[in-house]
Amino acid sequence: MSQPSQIIGLVWHQFISAAVGMALAAPFTRAIVRRRGKTLGNFWVDTVRSTTRILIPITFVFAIVLLSQGVMDNFHASTTVTTVAAQATPQHQGRGAHSKHQLEPDPAHPRSTTHQ
Repeated sequence: MSQPSQIIGLVWHQFISAAVGMALAAPFTRAIVRRRGKTLGNFWVDTVRSTTRILIPITFVFAIVLLSQGVMDNFHASTTVTTVAAQATPQHQGRGAHSKHQLEPDPAHPRSTTHQ
């Protein structure tokens, strides 16, 4: 998935799902507070308000905190990294003379026992 599609598609759904949850909680709270009220409010207005007044400001605050701590996001191409697991020796992969599990007793050392 390309980076622009991640920014546009995935972030949009993350914001909207949180905003819809908040927009559904607002009329529920209004119904409890205003027991004699005739209406519960407008869903679209609650969604827009929760996005613009709560979610976007929180996003900017977290972005500033993350940038101040040295976390970066860039649009450079992905980098291939070799991990420690990719460099495992044959004995860790179950081949060779030393392929037994670390808790199995060693026949060369009769005093070795398993941990129970």
